[in-house]
Amino acid sequence: LAFSGQPCTRVIGLACYACGAVSRRHGRPVVNTLHTARARIRLNMRLDAVVVGSRYMREHVMAHGFGAVHVVPMFTPVPAAISNPVSRSKDRCVFVGRLDRGKGLDVLLNALPFVGRPATLTVIGTGPQEPQFRAQCHALGLDGRVEFRGWMPPSELGTVYRDAACVVIPSRSTETFGLVGIEAHSHGAPVVAHAVGGITEWLRHEETGLAVPACQPRALAAAITRILAEPGLAERLGRNGLEAHRTRFTPEAHVSALCKVFEEVLK
Repeated sequence: LAFSGQPCTRVIGLACYACGAVSRRHGRPVVNTLHTARARIRLNMRLDAVVVGSRYMREHVMAHGFGAVHVVPMFTPVPAAISNPVSRSKDRCVFVGRLDRGKGLDVLLNALPFVGRPATLTVIGTGPQEPQFRAQCHALGLDGRVEFRGWMPPSELGTVYRDAACVVIPSRSTETFGLVGIEAHSHGAPVVAHAVGGITEWLRHEETGLAVPACQPRALAAAITRILAEPGLAERLGRNGLEAHRTRFTPEAHVSALCKVFEEVLK
């Protein structure tokens, strides 16, 4: 929402004109209309079925009038077996994502001073708001504790996940799924995340990670502190997350569920 900054879950309608009706394209103001969005909806309603990645997405799509909407969870590849035991950094947190307001890095930076240990943060990703986040780090006195490493190819992310004491997903927007979470799980990394959108469909609080309310830096800091201060908890969450990935979020599980949708449609 343009004024409150909160995620919008409303059905497309006239209220949209009061919220972000004017945007900029190629440096010029553009008035957005509902015609294009409604035309796309009408076109897609002619399909026999729609497949989405989470129940959160399903509810939102069905609110717009769609009938047959199937949930097939997202997936990530199964990492190659590691011969050596994983040795995680003691107090290193990791953020992976686009550097914009929706991903909530500013919330994580505001939380870092309240973490009850001298935690450091590795930021993987690029985006339009990187200069603001760097300035925020300086204003908070975090220059020596936050490392911006830029974009990283997926083939190299495994090393980062296996080194992390915890992976933090502080999304402000209602993630349709939250792929970074199951990427972290596939490497056995403990996860702390905001309980928004589809995130709660793979993150089970106190079982595969810690879920906290969105946009509350002190609550986020408290959860991170628990992970860093309780090795037994961190190990259990990482182990359970790894098992959840192996049983629910592999390419094989995804394809199997997708084939069932195809079979139902063909019937």
